[in-house]
Order: sequence, then structure tokens, then C-alpha cells
Amino acid sequence: VIGTSVTAADQVAVTTSLGDVTVGSITATGGTLGITATTGSINDASDDNLVDLTAGGEITLTAEDEIGDHATFTTDKDLELASGSVVNAKSTDFGAIQLHGLGSLTLKKVEANDGSINLIAGGEATLTDVDALDGNVVVTATGNIIATQVDAADADSDDTFVVSMTSSAGDITIGKITSDTGLTLEATTGSINDMGDDNTVDLTSGTSTIKLTAQDEIGGNSAIKTTDNLGSIELAADSIVDVSSTQAGAIVLAGAGVLTLAKVDTVDGTITAQSAGVMTATEVVTGSNNAIKLTTTSGDITAIKTINAGTGSVDLSSAGAIVDDGVDASLITGGVLTANAAGAITIDTTVASTTLSSSADGNIDVDETNKITLTKLSTTNGSITVDAGGEIIATDISSGSNNAIKLTTTSGDITAIKTINAGTGSVDLSSAGAIVDDGVDASLITGGVLTANAAGAITIDTTVASTTLSSSADGNIDVDETDKITLTKLSTTNGTITVDAGGEMTATDVQTGTNNNIALTTTVGDVTGVGTVSAGTGNVNIVSAGSVLDDGLSTTMISANILDLKASAGNVDVDTSITSAN
Repeated sequence: VIGTSVTAADQVAVTTSLGDVTVGSITATGGTLGITATTGSINDASDDNLVDLTAGGEITLTAEDEIGDHATFTTDKDLELASGSVVNAKSTDFGAIQLHGLGSLTLKKVEANDGSINLIAGGEATLTDVDALDGNVVVTATGNIIATQVDAADADSDDTFVVSMTSSAGDITIGKITSDTGLTLEATTGSINDMGDDNTVDLTSGTSTIKLTAQDEIGGNSAIKTTDNLGSIELAADSIVDVSSTQAGAIVLAGAGVLTLAKVDTVDGTITAQSAGVMTATEVVTGSNNAIKLTTTSGDITAIKTINAGTGSVDLSSAGAIVDDGVDASLITGGVLTANAAGAITIDTTVASTTLSSSADGNIDVDETNKITLTKLSTTNGSITVDAGGEIIATDISSGSNNAIKLTTTSGDITAIKTINAGTGSVDLSSAGAIVDDGVDASLITGGVLTANAAGAITIDTTVASTTLSSSADGNIDVDETDKITLTKLSTTNGTITVDAGGEMTATDVQTGTNNNIALTTTVGDVTGVGTVSAGTGNVNIVSAGSVLDDGLSTTMISANILDLKASAGNVDVDTSITSAN
């Protein structure tokens, strides 16, 4: 059938049971338009961009072979449809469907059994139900794209097919889009959002990355939503995503299972991502110092390579562990970092401050490139280790189940210590500068064995069983202990040593460099087990609420110029090498 020019005031129906239908111009002014090629194809008669089909009602096209994919045309293979057309089309055997709306276009029900579906709309494109059973779906529009249901499948499991949609001047609104392989959506001057207020999967890509690009937001249109009040783009389990907002807009994603954030970035907008399985955070970057929030309701946040919020906040919440990829150059960058895990937290950072919490068995291990404030770090049953390339401000650090705490700076002090609590576990502090508390008596380092090495002063309040302290540069050691303490080894290069204890003091080894003074005082209990207490030619002052007793070894002694010693309620028995005593 060759329909060069057909016009009817009402409906038009063209059917051939054997052969093709070639269309010049067919118009059903006030009714429906139906064309059927039972054993053939439906194609444009001319290689041009002029309207082929116009109808007041729906247009229905059915062919065994292709619909609008002329084999020999080079300028325009499409069937051209008048603006505002509503189309049903089906290729029943083998052939593509290729349609061009010269304005807005609605695909109500379009299906290709074995071939791709290609659509061009010169305005808004509405895709109610579009299904390529064994082919691609490619849509290009100069207006909005409203995609309720779109599927590009691989019926024979022998090929790779994609869904690709591009709006050059409008938004993309999605219901359910499924692709055998790749899935790409691009809103060049608009946004990408979910059309439903629900938590059902919007996007599925069988084996390849889902790529979303928009000028504005991608997800996050929550103005009228109650079920999904974030307005997330819901992604199928095992999705890998590459998502970018190119101008100003947030990104809000929700994975139904395992989710890989291969590349997610904004120019000026926040990023929020949630998954019901393990989340791999390969590259997540916000522009203009906007916040990043990543959450798993099941599984770890893992293999972190780059999370960068500039000076914005980073919030990580994991149903499992939070772990980086093990590469030193992989960093979490932000202003305030908050991380809560039901397991270990192992991260490299460039942040101003951090609050970290592990609610289950698991250690916290932080490598910070610069200075950092440890606002609050806590474990339920795990150690805490922080290494910083700058000053550490240790506000509140507590390990559960008597696990160890270790803080190290390679540049700068460990300072403003308020609470470091390891229970009866060990505390190890190593500073490239001084180690100093916040000056408040109630601020304490609590632990079993305290080891502290500084290139400067050590000024701390403690509740520890024993301590080894060393200052390798100019600086005094000043310890206020709430209870009994063993001074295993205290030494300065050029500084005094002062220890005040609220219980018995065992002074095993206390030595100052450069002839600086030593002062040891108990308000309760003896000064006992006195071994080596050496001030060179400096002075030693010992005041005990009980006795002052040595360790019984003749090889250890108090060495000083002047020894001032007072035992308020007990005996004095010490070995000395001094000039004079009071």
C-alpha cells in the first residue's frame, strides 16, 4: 500500500495482509489513525522531515518488520508525526521502530519484538510503556521527558542493549527504566527526578554503569512527597553509578542492595546516598563546600577512595564497618566528619574535626594529613589509633572493653586534652611538640599503662596505674594523678619533673636532663620503691603523706644537689648521692 496523500474528517484505517505500507501524508482530522502491515513494514515514502501522520485521536502502527527505519534513506529514516501525537506501535517479528515527533509526542504503548526503538521529539516526550524485547531504546527530546516505563532487554542473552535518553531543554521524570546493559540519562538544562512517591526501584542496568547527568538536581525533589520524603532516585541492587550535577543541584540516591558510587559529583549541591547493602565509595565530590551524607542499612561503607566535601560536612553511617581502600592517597576531605559504624572504622582524612563511633566490635584507625580536633571518638570493643600530620586536639576519646588508645603527631602538639579514657587499657601518646591538657582538673587521661613521648612539655592530669614519660626537647613534665601511680620511667632533656598523686607513688626511674629539679608529692600514701631519682646537680623535693622508702637496691639512688624530703606519717629509708639534705 502506498499512501501518498490521504485525508479524512474522521478516522483512517490502512491494512495490508501481504506487503509493506509506504506513507506520504495521512491525516485523520477528527479520529484515530491505524496502519497495519501484517507481513511487512511501515515506512516514509520520502527521505525528508515533513509530517507523515496526523490524527485527532491515537495513532496505531502494527507491522511484522520495521516501522520508520527505511533501509536506504540517508537524510531521515524516521516516520514523522504531527505535534501532539499519541502513538501505539508494535513490530511483531524483526525490525526497529523509529519515530520523529515534530513537537510533543506520547508513546502510549510501543513494543519491538526484535529491534531497537528510536524516538526524536521536537518538544516534550511522554513514554508510558516502551519495550524493546531485544534492542536499544534511544530517546532525544527538546522538552521534558516523562518516562513511566521503559525497557531495553536482550531476549536471547547474546547481545548488549542500552537505554539512552537526552533532553536538551527540559527535565527527565522517571518511573521504571530497565536496561540489559547500559543506562544513560542526560538533562542538559534541567533535572532528573522520580515521578512516584515510593521506595520502588526506578533504574536497573544489568551489567554496566548507570550514568545520570543534569544541570540541576538529580533526585531530591521532595516538595510533595511523604513516603520517600527525600525524593530519592531508587537504584536496583548491584548498581554502579556515575552521577553528575553540572551547575546547581543536589544528588539524592537510594540503592535497593549493593551500591557502587563510581563517580558522583556536584558543582553546587549536596550529595545524599543510601544503600540496603554494601556501599563502595570510589569517588564522591561536592562543589562549593556542600555536605556529603552516605548511609547503609545493611553492610559496610567500603573501599573509600575519594570523599571530598571541601570544607563542608561529611556524614557516614554504616550498618557494618567503614573502611578505605588501603591507599594512603585516598582521603575523606571535609570540615566536620561524623562517622557511626557497627564495626571497624579505618580511614585516611583531611578534616578539621571528627566525631567517630563504633557500636559493635571494631577498632577506630584514623590517618589525618593535617591538624585535627577529635571531638568525640568512642568504641564498644575496639582500640583507637589516630596519626596526624599536624596538631591533635583531644577533646573526648574513649575505648570500650579496656582497649588501647594511641595518638601520634608528626608535626604539632597533642593539646587541650579533656578526656582520654581506655579503662584499664593502655594509652600511648607520641607528639612532635608538647602534650598538654585543657587546664581543667576534672579533665583526665585514664588507663592502665600510660606512655607519652613529646618534643616539648608534658602537662597532664591522669588516672593511670603506671606511666613512662619522655620529653626529647626543652620542656617540663607535670603530672597530676588522682590515685596511686608507678613512675616506670620519666625523663626530660631540658626540663623539670613534677608529679602530684592522690595515692601511693612508686618512683622507679625519674630523671631530668640539664640539672633540672624534680618534685614528687603524695596527698595520700607513701612514696615507695624509690629507684633512680636523678636531677644531676639540680634539686629533688619529695613530700609524702606516708613514708619515703627505696627499692632495696644499692645500685639505685636519689642523685641531686639538695634533697628536700618530708615524710608526714612514716619512715624515711633511701639511698642518696647528694650535696645536702633538708
